[in-house]
Amino acid sequence: MNPYTIKLSTIMRDSGTLEAKENYENVRRIDEALDELKEKKFCCPSRRILYVESVIVLWTLSIPCFLLSNLLERLSGRIAGRKS
Repeated sequence: MNPYTIKLSTIMRDSGTLEAKENYENVRRIDEALDELKEKKFCCPSRRILYVESVIVLWTLSIPCFLLSNLLERLSGRIAGRKS
């Protein structure tokens, strides 16, 4: 398993998800989605909340190596496609 950490702000920016008025609602929606992935044994999410100057919510996903490498390849292809 490879750990992969992602911030709430990154998920909200990249997913096209409509933002709720209250930030805790966004966190709840993401937790529900990650719980569904956990049930399907795709990943094992864990959430951390950091309090720096503002609240930063992070999820660390433990994803099997072959799935992570495939996912990162597909994401890098999308990002490269956006820059063109």
